[in-house]
Amino acid sequence: MLCGMDGHTYIKQRQILWARRRGIKLIGSAGDRGVKAYAEQLEANLFQPLSTKARACYEQGDGNELGNGCMPGKLQAVHSSAAIATNVFDRWLCAKDPRSMLRALGLPTTSVSGIDFECKFPISPRHRRAPNIDVVIHYGTDTPQAAVAIECKFTEAYGNRRHGGMKQGYLDGSDLWTSLPSLHDLASRLYPNDNEFKHLHPAQLIKHVLGLNASFGPGKYRLVYLWYDVPTPDGDVHRQELMRFAELARKDGVAFHHMTWQDLILCLAKLSGDADRDYVDYLADRYL
Repeated sequence: MLCGMDGHTYIKQRQILWARRRGIKLIGSAGDRGVKAYAEQLEANLFQPLSTKARACYEQGDGNELGNGCMPGKLQAVHSSAAIATNVFDRWLCAKDPRSMLRALGLPTTSVSGIDFECKFPISPRHRRAPNIDVVIHYGTDTPQAAVAIECKFTEAYGNRRHGGMKQGYLDGSDLWTSLPSLHDLASRLYPNDNEFKHLHPAQLIKHVLGLNASFGPGKYRLVYLWYDVPTPDGDVHRQELMRFAELARKDGVAFHHMTWQDLILCLAKLSGDADRDYVDYLADRYL
């Protein structure tokens, strides 16, 4: 284990060192207080200025990504999953030709109708709160899968804070689980607390599946889990938990796959042209 580090500390320290190399001024989560891991200026934490479309998406979300004027937003944190998602995907939100990104993700490259951040897919009228999905790629109605939903993780899987289990309200709706017997069995074991998974947050992924099922129908979407691999024991456990969840999803016919940010960036480097060189070099310098 690297100097006793866990995965969360490993990622955070690497990002702080990246900011120092770039001469980026860092502040705490409360300005003068807290660990200095937030860029004082949002733009310093991003490859390119936040696009108008991305800003609108974050303003409509409920994750406080942009801050409140007094405290820095999550997008300013160098170790933020929103920041890595923005740095990787914002370039493609309005791109005329996102094929290199789609190929790197192993996704269809035709009939793309749009890309959005912070999308909500309600589970049912009795569930008022719809979980946010970080990135969604929309496809035309003539395609087998109408959407690809991407859950983006960075440090979250390796933190000390325990993730929540399933609430009874989700388990009561038998109509939600008709096509999902394996995930329903898992959800039942996650009530009221998750005592099976240490790093993966399966309850969150199950809620995404329920919302996507309700919006598109079984088999009409794909759920992708992007995560950051770390050379520490918790990285190995996280991977094993992902493989376990993926097998349960496969049994229920859910198109689910996971990929590391490192693999995605390396694929982008291989597939991108000269026009994307600065973008790929930025991602490689910062996240590899």
